[in-house]
Amino acid sequence: MQPVLSNRLQWIAENVASAFGREDHFKQVETTILESLNFKKLNEFLEGKTKQQHIFFFWQKPDTYNEHNELVDLGRDYKLTITTGENERIKSFAVYFLRNVPPEKSIRSDVHSDQELLFGEVTPNPLESLSTTLSEVFRPLAARPQDTNAWGQCDEEQKVDFLASFEKFTMELSEAIAALNGGIVLEKEVASGTEIDVNSPQYQDILRDRPEVIGEYGHLLEVWCREIERYLEEGLDQHRDVQEPGPRSELEFWRGRMQKITSITEQLKGRECKAVFNVLHAVTRQQGAGDVAPKSRQTVFNTLRRWKQIDISITEAFNEAKDNVKYLTTLEKFIEPLYSGTPTTIIDTLPALLNSVKMIHTIARYYNTSERMTNLFAKITNQMITNCKVCILGDDDAGQPWDKSSPELIKNSEASWMLWDKSPPELIKNLEVCLKLNAAFQEQYRITKDKLLTLPKGKQFDFSETLIFGRFDLFCRRVVKLIDMFSTIHQFHQLKIHLKSMDGIHQLVGCFQDIVNDFRIKRHDLLDFHNNRFDRDYVEFNVRISELESALQDFINQSFQDIASIDTSLKLLGKFQSILQHGSLRKDLESKFGVIFHNYGQELEVLKDLYERNRNTPPIVRNMPVVAGNIMWSRHLLHRIMDPMQKFHSNPLVQSPGKESRRITRLYNKMAKTLVEFEIVWHQAWVNSIDTTKAGLSATLIVKHPEDQRHHVNFDPEILQLIRETRCLDRMGNIEIPDSARMILLQEEKFKAYYNELSHLLREYRRVTQLV
Repeated sequence: MQPVLSNRLQWIAENVASAFGREDHFKQVETTILESLNFKKLNEFLEGKTKQQHIFFFWQKPDTYNEHNELVDLGRDYKLTITTGENERIKSFAVYFLRNVPPEKSIRSDVHSDQELLFGEVTPNPLESLSTTLSEVFRPLAARPQDTNAWGQCDEEQKVDFLASFEKFTMELSEAIAALNGGIVLEKEVASGTEIDVNSPQYQDILRDRPEVIGEYGHLLEVWCREIERYLEEGLDQHRDVQEPGPRSELEFWRGRMQKITSITEQLKGRECKAVFNVLHAVTRQQGAGDVAPKSRQTVFNTLRRWKQIDISITEAFNEAKDNVKYLTTLEKFIEPLYSGTPTTIIDTLPALLNSVKMIHTIARYYNTSERMTNLFAKITNQMITNCKVCILGDDDAGQPWDKSSPELIKNSEASWMLWDKSPPELIKNLEVCLKLNAAFQEQYRITKDKLLTLPKGKQFDFSETLIFGRFDLFCRRVVKLIDMFSTIHQFHQLKIHLKSMDGIHQLVGCFQDIVNDFRIKRHDLLDFHNNRFDRDYVEFNVRISELESALQDFINQSFQDIASIDTSLKLLGKFQSILQHGSLRKDLESKFGVIFHNYGQELEVLKDLYERNRNTPPIVRNMPVVAGNIMWSRHLLHRIMDPMQKFHSNPLVQSPGKESRRITRLYNKMAKTLVEFEIVWHQAWVNSIDTTKAGLSATLIVKHPEDQRHHVNFDPEILQLIRETRCLDRMGNIEIPDSARMILLQEEKFKAYYNELSHLLREYRRVTQLV
């Protein structure tokens, strides 16, 4: 009984026919599927009874083995083949179906399509398809920042490591494909009429019957010699001319060179190439003068002799490439931070990187030449510069970091134009990290070099440091200029924010903004350190800034002249010092400190005279009791001399052994001691008077006046004075209040209530007696 296609198999047949463009031959596809072997294979695949989770459909000529055990096409007709791909090779376009269910689980056959069975197409070059899929589909998906939840419980470090490994694998795959496709293809075609059967071992007979073959095959070998010689020489020359790439390109070059040379040797092992050599070697073995013309034989000898040298060169070049790949591969994990890290992380890995390079220089067979090691160090420097540029550029407008694997972005002048919109403090911080990296790299290089010097018999780091560090030093000179420029920008921006209330500051800031706008309009690539136009315009920028700073200096001098208070002068100076960090302005502010300190010495003299004049009768605040008033006056004077001195004390000017600074310091110490003693004397006198004043509480409550014989409340006013003094001194703080005085202060309301009640009683008494 003829089997019938289920709904699922019907869907498979339709997709296969459509994929191969054979909709008009659907019956042919259906017939192939219904063949007993294919029908059983597909049903077992759908039921989960096969080891593989996939199955292929090929539309191509079947394979067969010839007498040399080589795969060749069987006939000229194309055939639809259903296979798992284990024994059949893909030679053209193919279709696959993939089970999307657990192994051994059956797929429903009563439906046409669902998510249980997936359909796809594959090209004859699966490596290229894989590379395209990884780079164009999966890499953008994995790198999308908005899909943070898609990573589940994976932490940030694991995510970064995965993306770095994924990026590395994708890049190496594309490079391997490019290397395989970019090799030399040796010409194997000869002139019409000179072809021979490569399977025939009777070369002597061929030469006797067809002597024209000798010239054609000799010419073919000459072509091979020229092509291989050109590749072996030009390949190294082209590699030597490349200046920009980092150290990863060195490994990529040698790995690609090894693959290309392998491709050449594999071609030379083929039957067509062997036939060429066999024919020419047969010429050299010919005996008898009449067999081959002497001129032809000599030409063949010369060609074979040349080929022998090239064969040795191929072997040597392959050994060189293989050995270089072997040692450069050990560098991979150490150069990875140069591409994926930051300047700070690179600094941490420098000892391991330099130690690995030292090992290569010491034991590598081919790569330890001065020229190649210098080139490797120069490429490490190049990548450090690229990494620094990435660090300086920071995030793009969308808040995403620059792709460090795309140096063309770094070379884009529009990218460096965005530096103008970044926060100057953060930008300066990143610029300073680049300077630290350069210093750390050179320091670690010299440490490694010094270690090798302790081993006189070993290979030394005798490389040109100019070639290694020259570009980095040039880049850092540009970085220093950028730090200076953006520090100036930040300085004037802070002036505008913090000193906006001062008259005249807006005009200065406006002039500065005009200078910056004039510089920006020239649209320099700030990170292109080879651009000399920037240096010329930077000099002009500094000249104009110097003129503006002179005007700012005059503004600062005028501001201090208008201020009489030492404390206010110090506060203004502190503001200027926190904002102005630029060369000459900073020095001018330091000189202002000396002027303020000198004025402070004059103020000490004034306060000393003021104290001497008023120490016996100090000016007291209204309604302030005597003791508290005197202490407040002395404290006010002490505060006026102490607060500025605390700010002066941290300045080296006060600590200097100058005559003026010593005089002012001595005067300050004397004044402070005198004022503290003044407070102690008044406080002690008040403490001693407390017991005397308290005695008034023991007096008779009511007494008769000796003159008018009237009764009065006998409440001592000194008690109220003691209460006022205690309250005022307690509010002033940092003054010891005796318990006895504090107890009287706590009973103030009670004493006043008693006094009022007694006074009211006496008034009533006098009123009643007058009525009698």
